[in-house]
Amino acid sequence: MNSLRSFAGPFLRNSARLYPQGASYGLFSTTSQLDHDGRIKRILYRCKQRGLLELDLVMGSFAERNARKLQSKDLDDLEHLSLQETPDVMKWLLKQQPVPEEFDTAVFRQLQQFAVDPHKPWKTTQT
Repeated sequence: MNSLRSFAGPFLRNSARLYPQGASYGLFSTTSQLDHDGRIKRILYRCKQRGLLELDLVMGSFAERNARKLQSKDLDDLEHLSLQETPDVMKWLLKQQPVPEEFDTAVFRQLQQFAVDPHKPWKTTQT
């Protein structure tokens, strides 16, 4: 048992910093314990690493353009959205399923507009 404690000790001591108690939407949403830049970096990572290329591009590009400009409540909404299952978010964006009320926010509507905007940052002009 002592060997397990010595092995897991450093993780257990650091886990409170990594996984704060009282998070409102998930692991990383308490602003009192995490600095703003660290929180934005985590949200950007979650938006860029969805597991579905199309959604990675749309959410990641949207987050890169807007995350640093968002108000605290909008940042909470983006974080909450980033913690949802990829197929669900994709169906909501494509309007294949109705958007649940808790996700029908100003940020999600901005994301929908961004998804249909013809000027995408990953598109290149052909010459």
